[in-house]
Amino acid sequence: MKKISVRDKTFLILIGIMFVIKLFDIIFSPNHIYPGRIASFSWIEIALAFILGYIGIRISDKVGIPSMWDPKVSNKNRFLLPTVVGILLGVIFITFDYYAKIGNMSMGFPLSILFYLWGGIYSEAFLHLFPVTLLVFLFSSKLLKGRYNKEVYWIFSVLLGLTSAFGMVMAFSIPGVPIHASSVYVIYSIGFLIFITELTVLYILRKYGFLSAISTRLSFYLIWHIIWPLIFY
Repeated sequence: MKKISVRDKTFLILIGIMFVIKLFDIIFSPNHIYPGRIASFSWIEIALAFILGYIGIRISDKVGIPSMWDPKVSNKNRFLLPTVVGILLGVIFITFDYYAKIGNMSMGFPLSILFYLWGGIYSEAFLHLFPVTLLVFLFSSKLLKGRYNKEVYWIFSVLLGLTSAFGMVMAFSIPGVPIHASSVYVIYSIGFLIFITELTVLYILRKYGFLSAISTRLSFYLIWHIIWPLIFY
């Protein structure tokens, strides 16, 4: 029987965390933790993160992304540096919010801890790792016979970043919603910040691997979505 690799065990632990959060939701929150987001804490999200995320993990080393425990990547670069980057991103958002008064868009504490832990794992597995690795694999490794790997990666990374930014701009543009922003300048500034954040995380993913991307995402969420609302709102 083939032994499960450390990489696969680590990935299963991440999915296991989502599973535990789902059980918590079932036991303690029959009305659903966050009714405003229909798919949140769903079995479908767990399945998507598991299946598509694992495909991304398997493909990643074929498209130039370091394996989760690549010996060439130090733990300093795998965890510490991405965490610092995530904190800095959070501080940038906090500073903007302090002056622009965009309002609280975060889940209430202490459920925010579970919500953004779930969201960080899901976002990186399903929204970043899977699409970018698959697209680079298909276009660079297969269609272009291994050429222009870096260029293809960044083309699709920019497209993913623009998609996230556009989605957030649309959300802030809807009158009457809690996160509605009246100023066009504020709305597009938020979109720009989201775009920069996405590109930063995708850069770290390519440079240091999947665990580094999650470290960046979770530390960013910790500052922006958990600590800041406790202090300011």
